[in-house]
Amino acid sequence: MRVLHVIDSLNPGGTERQCLALVRRLSERGVANALFYGRTGPLLRDAERLTDTLRPSPAIRFRSVRIPLQLIQLARMIREWAPDIVQTYGFYSNLPGLLAASFARVPVRVAGRRQLAQYLSPAQRLADRWAWKLAHRVVVNSEAVREQVVSREGMRADRVVVIRNGLDLGEWRTADRGPNGGDGDVVVGMVAHFRKMKDHPTFLRAAREILSVVPSVRFHLVGSGTLEGTARDIAQRLGIAAHVDFLGGLEARHSDRP
Repeated sequence: MRVLHVIDSLNPGGTERQCLALVRRLSERGVANALFYGRTGPLLRDAERLTDTLRPSPAIRFRSVRIPLQLIQLARMIREWAPDIVQTYGFYSNLPGLLAASFARVPVRVAGRRQLAQYLSPAQRLADRWAWKLAHRVVVNSEAVREQVVSREGMRADRVVVIRNGLDLGEWRTADRGPNGGDGDVVVGMVAHFRKMKDHPTFLRAAREILSVVPSVRFHLVGSGTLEGTARDIAQRLGIAAHVDFLGGLEARHSDRP
């Protein structure tokens, strides 16, 4: 079996890491994998270790007059590799990936929706729904997303499949506990990019409530992003900064791994 994964970037994030985890596990089962990505990023080195077929795809610009040529170029790349299945991973890869895969006559096409899409505009939601018509299945990562896709966005229930995010616990069993986490304190953690949709302020307000009852709890925030400074300021204003450790992104904490 040959599976082509189409994703819009290789920046560190949950969707991107789940894509690479799927490539790794499918490869272990004898599946041939290729990965086409729109923008490079820090996960490029991990992707290079996982597949020999790793290619930058044309930069699809939805408002560009060149989009037909870009889609034709992507379709040619797909047809050249001749996959049995194409899987896309969200709004920015669904429409171009599924269109190009249809042009290339790929037998099985799988779309993805991995969040509740609060930050998609009505036009983007409409485009996503249109793209799903080209897919044989839409994979979502929770029952809440499935409910939204079926009841609010009109997707046929028998075409929406829930596959929850996987986590390799082996990586965590051997990891150090980080600062201030090895002396019997209870540790509550959050692993997420510092951006609006992850809602670190709510986590920090909840931390304050917990500390009012159990003062020994520590809170570990793993991640990086443009709103990290804002989260630090909120922790200071809430008076809990001494209990909150900002541990950096996963790529920084595990950069010494083979």
